Amino acid sequence: MIAGKFIRSGLAASLICLAPPAAAQENVRWQQSPIIFLPGTAGTGQADFVEGNLIVELPLRWALSTRLSQQVVVTAEGKTETIEAGTLLPIVRIPASERKAAPRFVFCTRSRIAEAQEGTGLLGGWFGSLTNTLIDGQTCLEDTDADGDLDAALALGEGPGILDLGAIAETPFTTLESEPMGTSDDSARISLVRVGRNTVQLAFDIFQRGSPRQFSTMNSGRFSAASLTQFGYGEGTTSATNLMGIRFEVTEANQRENRANISWRATASATEFVVVPNVVQTRLVW
Repeated sequence: MIAGKFIRSGLAASLICLAPPAAAQENVRWQQSPIIFLPGTAGTGQADFVEGNLIVELPLRWALSTRLSQQVVVTAEGKTETIEAGTLLPIVRIPASERKAAPRFVFCTRSRIAEAQEGTGLLGGWFGSLTNTLIDGQTCLEDTDADGDLDAALALGEGPGILDLGAIAETPFTTLESEPMGTSDDSARISLVRVGRNTVQLAFDIFQRGSPRQFSTMNSGRFSAASLTQFGYGEGTTSATNLMGIRFEVTEANQRENRANISWRATASATEFVVVPNVVQTRLVW
């Protein structure tokens, strides 16, 4: 089915490996495409910044998705949902079941609930009726016969089943890799937060739907970053630090003016990606 079209992709292989444990799958559990960003796209630069200034901002991206080539109308039980042409839909993997011997790959509207609660980006609360499904759940589109056209709709929620929504007008699609989510509310941001007498402090933040994610340290592959990173400047210090594949260096700073001249350059390659974790561990300090 859809998997055959992008199985050779490294991103696709990563997604397929995200299958939940085989044991005790009484409920249908699916996994939405990872959210990533590309530190290698930060480029190079140098400028003066004052405390609170944004230095680098990178868009968050769906690892695998599709962009609708035409408007899709889903109608069931007298209720209608319209998904406009140009809408970006992340891929979702539905594990094999008694009904389907192989995993299914569908394209779904973005989760409205879980991401805001715990960053999983996976589903909304399960719904007892089709009406609630179309309002609060994820509507998904599927190529059921692997001919390159999306031809059926279904709804997903957190619970024991999948709700079939029937056929849709055939819609050609292409699987996209590393496509930006398309809103400034979803980005990785590195900012100057403090200029001390001989140190500066940078903040690394992940924003989703405009709200910051809470974490102390984030790790992804060979990349890592603390939410707050402090390093020295001036004689006798290295005056540089690496955050998620980007090297920052202070060339000059003035504490009284709360100002620092900072240069940056990407050390990651253009294709290396950082995965935004689904569940973030937080640390409370009293």
